[in-house]
Amino acid sequence: MKKDLEMKFPSAAELFQFCRKVLDFKYGGARVIDQDVGQLLGFDPADCSHWKKGKKNVKSIQAIRTLSDSLGVDEGIISDLAFGGMTQNEAFNEFQGYGRLDLDSKALEEARKEAYRLGGMWDKNFELEIMQAFHHAILGAEAIAQSIHEKIIFKEAPLFLQEISQYYPKIQFDALSEQSDSSLSVIFTESDEGIFKVSIAGGKEIKAFTRFLTAKALGHYFLKEIFNSFGFLNTNATKKLESEIKDILVNRFAVYLLAPTQLIIQQIAKADPGRNLINQLAENFWISKVLMNMRLRNMMIDLASRASTPEMNLL
Repeated sequence: MKKDLEMKFPSAAELFQFCRKVLDFKYGGARVIDQDVGQLLGFDPADCSHWKKGKKNVKSIQAIRTLSDSLGVDEGIISDLAFGGMTQNEAFNEFQGYGRLDLDSKALEEARKEAYRLGGMWDKNFELEIMQAFHHAILGAEAIAQSIHEKIIFKEAPLFLQEISQYYPKIQFDALSEQSDSSLSVIFTESDEGIFKVSIAGGKEIKAFTRFLTAKALGHYFLKEIFNSFGFLNTNATKKLESEIKDILVNRFAVYLLAPTQLIIQQIAKADPGRNLINQLAENFWISKVLMNMRLRNMMIDLASRASTPEMNLL
């Protein structure tokens, strides 16, 4: 009880633990000690200990910038954490990122090399077949998200994901039992009877990253037929690529579900020009600023692609 009372700045303690997690991640398992974290700000052992225990506040502009530069973490994440806007687990999830939203040339090149190494077939026609299937799947994922919006009559952000179960009886939501590391997580299972259960951890207040993971989990339920269209990749030589494509597709489905294009355009039109646009959109759609940035970039690429390719402008 005494220790709890002495923690004057809990956000500073969260920031300390986040910095340690990032160093652990960057050092690849090498031992990280408290003073390694303190050295980021030039703290002596006493100040380092006070920071760790939440007795020393760390939220100055200079400290935030220094930590951002030293750790290679977006300054906005450090700032939100320092001022209590997110927990260390949320911040670390943001740091690790949301995964890819597109199949780039690097992924294909790695897949080609893997196929050759394992003695699989790969040529230009095969690569073209993959890209055509992928683009068709992207359109399909967005169409499915739109059909869900229409069924649940979703016209104003944010989307409350648990309401989907009212319209899709085989989808159920429940609380995940407390995890030993208290990290935010989402687990989904499907029974032999076809009941798709999504279990959510994170306490009473569902955070932005948890919402993304929940929407991503739903993608595994709604995109089953689309996944089947990539059966031609289910070989020893290309199964890794198949898995990567499926992950990209559920990421796409998640952002389409949480932040549909038409609603984003409407919100942009109504946005206050005197405030940061990304902040406004992230707040309205109840997603993180990092994901909102990714979604806008992805949306502009999609719109440009469809404008230049009329036959793809199906939605």
